[in-house]
Amino acid sequence: RVGVPATSPRGAASSAPTLGGIMRAFKSVSAIAVNKGLGRTGISVWQRNYYEHVIRNDDDLMKIRAYIVNNPLQWSLDRENPAAIRRLVSTDLTEIFGSELP
Repeated sequence: RVGVPATSPRGAASSAPTLGGIMRAFKSVSAIAVNKGLGRTGISVWQRNYYEHVIRNDDDLMKIRAYIVNNPLQWSLDRENPAAIRRLVSTDLTEIFGSELP
């Protein structure tokens, strides 16, 4: 006789929310709240994508803590930062045209 599995193919594990689903919901709800608080709609609040990593040991934890502390310091250089893009474009144009920008 063939046994019947204790759980169906659509058991608890398959219906549990994924980390991606949780992050999507969090980003959506928080972006709506931020935009509402600022009196605007449909403006992006979050940088696209996110980094996901399972912390496996104390070394992983220390590296991630350092990243969290140091990452905001890199914002001025980030390609997603509109001010950084303007600064880079302005620098490139100055190199091409000198101080007299068109």
